[in-house]
Amino acid sequence: MYSKCGAIEMAMEVFSRMPVKSVASWNCMINGLAMNGGGSAAIGLFKEMQASGLGPNSATFLGVLHACSHGGLVNEALEYFSCMRELYGIETNVKHYGCMVDLYGRAGKLEKAVDVIRTMPMKPDIVIWGALLGGCKKHDNAKLGELVGAQIMKLQPHKVSGCSSLSDMYAMDGRWEDVISVRRMMLDMYVGREPGCSTLT
Repeated sequence: MYSKCGAIEMAMEVFSRMPVKSVASWNCMINGLAMNGGGSAAIGLFKEMQASGLGPNSATFLGVLHACSHGGLVNEALEYFSCMRELYGIETNVKHYGCMVDLYGRAGKLEKAVDVIRTMPMKPDIVIWGALLGGCKKHDNAKLGELVGAQIMKLQPHKVSGCSSLSDMYAMDGRWEDVISVRRMMLDMYVGREPGCSTLT
């Protein structure tokens, strides 16, 4: 609870006083640190968990990869992603792949992010494409962003979030005609929505 509210010091104090720490307890603390800018601390805590003899699970590695992504720890993330299956026999899922795409996107390694999507054993979902689009926007890659935006539109044709990011990238690239075109599309999508209704009277 404390970690979700950003009270990391208080969360750590409660965690350190726990006489018995379950996997869920370790996971909560690792994720709390990762969400609040404590990437290195989260990795350090994960190593403590390993040293305690308690085996991590899928959720543990999700927190660890999230910490690596926000901390720019590319090499460490690759190591942990590999050891999930090799060392612990844990199958990677779409959320783990999403962390890797986000990691590469934040680090500006967009080709690596695309390679992850191409080789992952399941179809990429909207979160995966959104992570890549975020990387395109951060590193001003409108060309790739355009392709990613098209994928997002296929998955969510009635939502404007992908269009908004694409419009921003076009603007940064000085492609004003494309900006106008995308914003017209967004307006059409908004106007074309059916008005909401309520059962309240």
